[in-house]
Amino acid sequence: FISLDCGLPIEESPYDNEFNGLTFTSDSTFIQTGKSGRVHKDLNDVLSKQYLTLRYFPEGKRNCYSLDVKPDTKYLIAVSSVYGNYDGLNLDPNFDIYIGPNKWISINLKGRPNGTLDEIIHKSMSNSLDICLVKTGTTSPIISAIEIRPLRDNTYVSQSGSLRLSFRISNICINFPIFLFFLLGFISLDCGLPIEESPYDNEFNGLTFTSDSTFIQTGKSGRVHKDLNDVLSKQYLTLRYFPEGKRNCYSLDVKPDTKYLIAVSSVYGNYDGLNLDPNFDIYIGPNKWISINLKGRPNGTLDEIIHKSMSNSLDICLVKTGTTSPIISAIEIRPLRDNTYVSQSGSLRLSFRVYLNNSDGFIR
Repeated sequence: FISLDCGLPIEESPYDNEFNGLTFTSDSTFIQTGKSGRVHKDLNDVLSKQYLTLRYFPEGKRNCYSLDVKPDTKYLIAVSSVYGNYDGLNLDPNFDIYIGPNKWISINLKGRPNGTLDEIIHKSMSNSLDICLVKTGTTSPIISAIEIRPLRDNTYVSQSGSLRLSFRISNICINFPIFLFFLLGFISLDCGLPIEESPYDNEFNGLTFTSDSTFIQTGKSGRVHKDLNDVLSKQYLTLRYFPEGKRNCYSLDVKPDTKYLIAVSSVYGNYDGLNLDPNFDIYIGPNKWISINLKGRPNGTLDEIIHKSMSNSLDICLVKTGTTSPIISAIEIRPLRDNTYVSQSGSLRLSFRVYLNNSDGFIR
């Protein structure tokens, strides 16, 4: 896969992103123009590392990246732009992005303090892919990161060579959206997935998801309403619900004295046809983590916590608090470096972690 940190000095390249395990490299070998910038220092502890630097283009009408790809292959292209007042001028840029000679999208960062992420599925016709930033006003175009992932040829068939993603639900964070391109090999559970359909590779992010059935002995499998089959990412099509028992727990093997980023998502999707949005609590071991109320959240919730394990077992428990059954769609667990988000207690709930706002308003 291609993961470029735009504006990253070559001497700092490559590095592994501690949240998702991706290896990012400098963009300097893919473009000969533009200058490196760095977001305001106040954002250093807020943004993920790949958004701390950027490349801006004060000269030239059109500046292009040239990337090696395979002919006749579909790619998911994700381009992000975070201004971060890198120049101290508080002038939000606006510009266009092209794929080769064809305009893809207009970017306007006004009113988007956390930046934009845009995606397109593009079928390459040659072994070279040009991503071009075109100046449209007085401000300099900027770019923070480029990520390119090959897709199966039967993914999102269209009549033309490219398909812009204007609406794709993957996750909704109860506080803020995050990007979930995680490295293979960590724990990624598709809750309620039949064992015979496990494992599978998520075609958008490369994650290998497995059934949760070996990690819990209670609950039943459900499936969201069929109208959502073409809207939700695959791991949210099934879920596990718990009509019996006050407390139902997953038991996961972890390393003692290790920090983990735990992400739990719940998408109701009217799986039972009752249109009764569940509410329940989630615990980490004996300690309450969060209360979930899916009323008014048709696309579900994603919650995260950084937790330091004290033993080789981690229990994630769903606790019934009303008349509706607790539900869970996916669990993802990622080890972190020990110096990530130091806290006085064993766990740190992420109530605000900036990633990106999409320029179309679709949900990542």
